[in-house]
This record gives sequence, structure tokens and C-alpha cells, in this order.
Amino acid sequence: MYIPHVLADGERVVSNVSVNIMHFDICGAKKNYIQLGTVMTDSSYCGKGLNRYIMENILEEYKGNTDGIYLFANDTVLDYYPKFGFVPSKEYEYFMPCNNISDVKPYVLEKMDMSQEIYSRRF
Repeated sequence: MYIPHVLADGERVVSNVSVNIMHFDICGAKKNYIQLGTVMTDSSYCGKGLNRYIMENILEEYKGNTDGIYLFANDTVLDYYPKFGFVPSKEYEYFMPCNNISDVKPYVLEKMDMSQEIYSRRF
């Protein structure tokens, strides 16, 4: 489930943090995690604490209702998420070799950019 949390100025969204509710089965145990994404603030509204307001409200809303929260961060914001208790986590990359590329001709295959840091927070 994708839930955007936005602040708007009139009809213009000026800050956003989206919540993705994720359900996992980890070694037979059912776990509920939240993935944060689409974290942004319009450049003309930066420095006003708008995104902090959204983040703090999300963390309070889901406190005790999830097994953890995680997100992917690019190099430009690595100092932002620790302010909310997030810590870097080890990142893993999984893949499956494709032996017969002719089987996937209708599709364009591209290597994903996995150069982002992963941050997580557990409650």
C-alpha cells in the first residue's frame, strides 16, 4: 500500500514523504515493515522544517505498529536521516542469470543503479 504524506501550499505539493507498507515472511515469521520514499521538498520551501514535520509525524504514527522502517538514500542526504534515528544498514544485491536472452526480446534489460545507501530504523 502506497500512502503519500504531503504538505501543500494551495494546490501545490511542496513537501512529501511516501509510506509503502510492506509485508514479509522472514524465516516463517510474519513481519510488517514500512519503506519510506519520494522524500522531497520544493527548493523554494527548503529550510522551513516541512519535511522534518512530515517525518516526525510518520515516525510517531507508525511507532509500535511496525517491525521497522527502512529507506534508500542517495549520497546527497546521508546526513539527513540519522537525525531521525536511522542508521546505515548492509545492502545486498540479488540477481538471477539469464542464459537465453532471446526469451526476453520484448523487454529492455538495464542494470539498476544500486549505489544508494540503505538506512533503517527499528522500533
